[in-house]
Amino acid sequence: MRVQAAPDVDYDLHRLKTQRLEDYRRTVYIPPQAKPKAQSSDDTLFPLMEKALAFLDSHGQVLLLLGDSGAGKTMFNLELEHNLWKGYEPNGPIPLFINLAFIDEPAQDLIAKQLQYHNFSEEQIQELKLQRQFIIICDGYDESQLEVNLYFTNAFNQPGQWKVKMVVSCRSQYLSADYRSWFHPQPANHYDRATLDLMLEAVIAPFSRLQIEQYVEHYCKDLSTNTLIQDQLAWTKEEYMERLTKIPKLMELVSNPFLLTLSLQALPEVIGSRKELSAIQITRVQLYDGFVKQWLEVNKRRLEESHLSDNERMEFYLILDDGFFYHGIQFQKDLAAAIFKEQEGQPVVNYTHLRDKDTWKSSFFGSEDHTKLLRESSTLTRSGTFYQFIHRSLLEYFYSRTVYDPLDYDSDEDRSPTSDPKAALSQRSFIEEPSVLQFLAERVEMDPSFKTQLIGAIEDSKTDVQASQAAANAISILVKAGVRFNGRDLRCIKIPGADICGGEFDSVNLEGADLSYVNTSKTWLRQANLINAQMTGIQFGELPYLGFKSFVACLAFSSDGEHLAISTDDFEVYIYETRSWSRITVYTGGHGIAISPMTNELARSYEDYSALLCDILTGEVRLRLTGHEEDVTWISYSPDGSHIATASMDTTIRLWSAFSGDTLHVLSNHSGPIVGVSFSPAGTELVSHSKDETIRTWDALRGEPLVILDCRDDDAHAVTYSPDGRRIASGGRSGCIRLWDAHTGELLKGMSGHDGNVYGLDYSPDGHRVVSCGVDGIIRLWDSQDGGLLSSLSGHLFPASSLAYSPTGDCIASGAMDGYVRLWRVGGGASDAFSGDFMYSSDKTVRLWCAQTGACLQIFEGHTGSVFSVAFSPCGQQIASASTDKTIRIWGIQTGEIRTVMEGHSGRIFDVTYSPNRHQLASCSDDQTVRLWNTDTGKQLAIMELDEEADQVMYSPDGLELITFSMSDGVLRCWDPHCGERVAGHETVDSNIVCCCLSPDGKLVAKAGRDGILRLWKRSSGVFVEGFRVMIGLALDIQWSKGSEHMYLVTTGMGWVRVWQLIEKQDEYFVQLVWGEGKKELSLLDADLTGVVGLSPVDLRLLEQRGAIIDSRGEAI
Repeated sequence: MRVQAAPDVDYDLHRLKTQRLEDYRRTVYIPPQAKPKAQSSDDTLFPLMEKALAFLDSHGQVLLLLGDSGAGKTMFNLELEHNLWKGYEPNGPIPLFINLAFIDEPAQDLIAKQLQYHNFSEEQIQELKLQRQFIIICDGYDESQLEVNLYFTNAFNQPGQWKVKMVVSCRSQYLSADYRSWFHPQPANHYDRATLDLMLEAVIAPFSRLQIEQYVEHYCKDLSTNTLIQDQLAWTKEEYMERLTKIPKLMELVSNPFLLTLSLQALPEVIGSRKELSAIQITRVQLYDGFVKQWLEVNKRRLEESHLSDNERMEFYLILDDGFFYHGIQFQKDLAAAIFKEQEGQPVVNYTHLRDKDTWKSSFFGSEDHTKLLRESSTLTRSGTFYQFIHRSLLEYFYSRTVYDPLDYDSDEDRSPTSDPKAALSQRSFIEEPSVLQFLAERVEMDPSFKTQLIGAIEDSKTDVQASQAAANAISILVKAGVRFNGRDLRCIKIPGADICGGEFDSVNLEGADLSYVNTSKTWLRQANLINAQMTGIQFGELPYLGFKSFVACLAFSSDGEHLAISTDDFEVYIYETRSWSRITVYTGGHGIAISPMTNELARSYEDYSALLCDILTGEVRLRLTGHEEDVTWISYSPDGSHIATASMDTTIRLWSAFSGDTLHVLSNHSGPIVGVSFSPAGTELVSHSKDETIRTWDALRGEPLVILDCRDDDAHAVTYSPDGRRIASGGRSGCIRLWDAHTGELLKGMSGHDGNVYGLDYSPDGHRVVSCGVDGIIRLWDSQDGGLLSSLSGHLFPASSLAYSPTGDCIASGAMDGYVRLWRVGGGASDAFSGDFMYSSDKTVRLWCAQTGACLQIFEGHTGSVFSVAFSPCGQQIASASTDKTIRIWGIQTGEIRTVMEGHSGRIFDVTYSPNRHQLASCSDDQTVRLWNTDTGKQLAIMELDEEADQVMYSPDGLELITFSMSDGVLRCWDPHCGERVAGHETVDSNIVCCCLSPDGKLVAKAGRDGILRLWKRSSGVFVEGFRVMIGLALDIQWSKGSEHMYLVTTGMGWVRVWQLIEKQDEYFVQLVWGEGKKELSLLDADLTGVVGLSPVDLRLLEQRGAIIDSRGEAI
């Protein structure tokens, strides 16, 4: 029998190599840098090409390349393919670039379909599949709108299947919270556990200034760019860099490579003849406007100089007569609208004339002269029968112009409007198209008439149910643009499915509104009228908190995630079921608690130094573990539930049999009380941490010590194993989380972010994240591989003492000294990632804000420590700032320059204030002094010694009294500011307040309490009478501001600032939010939900906790 010869593939591989090398047209290419995660610090940057080639040479299998739209993912992928083909040797790995959007159903036969495109036969494909290795470079996972694991569905590296290493790129915005499951490779042996190092993630970093300069230099050397600048000489590198650096925020905008390319072509058009560069404000949409205008201008001149046929020339003149730019824009708008309508936004259009001549595609890709001229002048690219915009963001840009087109508002254009905003807004929901929303939000800021039209679309929905889609899109755009709806009349609006996350709706009237499925995460709805509103499916982004009488000590989930045990400082243990978060029972017990992973048995410490093992639901005690001589501080079960470890204040750890209660080992090498103990995931080792400032690991089977981790400089308060047992995470007083090698004790990396002690740590079930909490009350999520900060969750008013990841990985429970357990949806709307503060500025800057709009006007830099307080001079020309660097600085508002530096305090300065005549400053510090200063000379005038530190200092309106406030006792004390002597008498306000401030007329005192409530007191006859109260969040500073018609209160907290208008009606006071900046949070205090429809029982609990008004007519589903 004749053996069939193997088909020859080498010739066609050589042909493919030659073709790909010839097709590669490198434009300006700057080698990109990348990070392990988008949130990773700059010290984790690495050269992407070097990292990619090293990974492809390792045992790794999938390189996931992420980046924002325009970050340069496709350009890098083509460069990588080019390098691999240049280095290709016969029988070596074959590089194969695959544009996923061009492949029909890439989840199956991906490589075969791409090879068929390159004209390989079925026999050749089968030979390559069985005998050769590939490096496939899959570009545009997001553009193919996939949500499947291509590695798994194509059975890569399985027996008899394709042998590959895979590079796949995707826009970061496309990813869901569990995106790793879309890309992580499956091991060849299904019984093996997939390891983390089979996949590498790399996020392309924004261009640095050096990279921008390099790009500009290469761009200017390309003589072809001269044709892009009309009627003037091409700019030099120096001229470009001057404009890029002097126009505010432009360097940050062009750190995106695609936007940099756009900017270099568009800036001459956008800037024009304007000379005051620092006064120019440029947005992303302006750059796109300028780029498209330049593109069409260049193509118009190209056609003017081209050899066209008579019919083409005639058609070209007709287009010119009616406006070439107008028709070029309209063609691309219509195409973008058709792609979204017919293909749900899938960007690649496959057109062949015989098959598609009678379809919508022929209007754009047919052979008619008019269509051909406009198509070839558009921002499109073609590969065979496939067409697409040269970048997806241009598709989104032109689609946004179907809603708002600046040509419709150009007085030079004498034609009917080409866009109907309300009709376009009615076509589809824009919520899943964030780039389209962003373009339109920038239009709102540029053109007030567009804002008016959007508000009109919302108003239309009050009486027309058909206008609801348009209204939902309109309000989503306005909120994204930062438009505030405080005090608005929005009765009966219909905005189902809208996204108003983070919006401001203080005192808004939403009576009878349709808010079905609206995203209200972190939305400010204080005092909103929501009577009879439809709220089915509304998303608040948070679950109800669990409240207790004393601070939360420890949290423990059951292994199935169905129960949560909580211990508190008043010696109680509470059991909750997690489906409804209802309390099942409560037991007496100490801080230490644990739940058996096998039986759901509860172990809890007890008052006689023992630990009880009991049924989690009935409390029936099965065993009592006795032997410790002091309190049991921590309990841990082994993964198989057969052993228990207990830690104690008596400096020992005891290992017990969970079946018999027998003591197996006593570990006594620690010299101080033991704070915690945990089993390794394999159950063979233990890790413990003690007040002797060491972390120790132990052989759990033999009871012998293994490794000592020296943390004497950090005094660890929390320790946990990673799920694979290879690492130990610890946190201590420095606020740093440290990752250690569990076997060698080597310190691997540190993650800084908490302000003070870290009290709780846990790993996510998949090991990709570490969650931490501490004295600052912030819950932080970290990437366990590179240490980058992923997210910050805020809500606790006081230090967070404990936390736990749910076994399902979708929820985090955190307990705090404020007596609350908060439940966070990981990756959901409750996530509140923020950086920097406002009045209390940890970035060492002072920021000047517009009181009407909330825009940042000026940044003052010079302090070397956190800024605790700022004050305006009475003349409004200066700002004084107080800092932990023990200095006071006076700044000129117009110039931003430091005029005076005052030194003298020996501690942190808490507060600073001007006298009414502006010639004197008063300051207070934790050095227990108040000091008076001459603002003209900077000299110290007087020192007032105190028995305890003052937290605030203020002048009376006439300047005859200086008043200090001490938080510790809530007492206001009066001083003579001329001589620094104490004046007899004092007034006790409240020992529970954080800060207070006198109104300019001295009649009112505003005070903020530890309970997050702002109270206003009338000061009459020396007695304070409460005027009103309102929940605003924990404020750390209050300032009054007097306008021409109204009084305002400025309140500042950790990460936020809010401005309130004071309203007086018939001797009663109210406040209404004017604007807020910084950290967003859900507020429903005094919101009236009488008669609302569609709320779930869990929603009702959340609303009641937040102080909303709900009566019996409110319908719950």
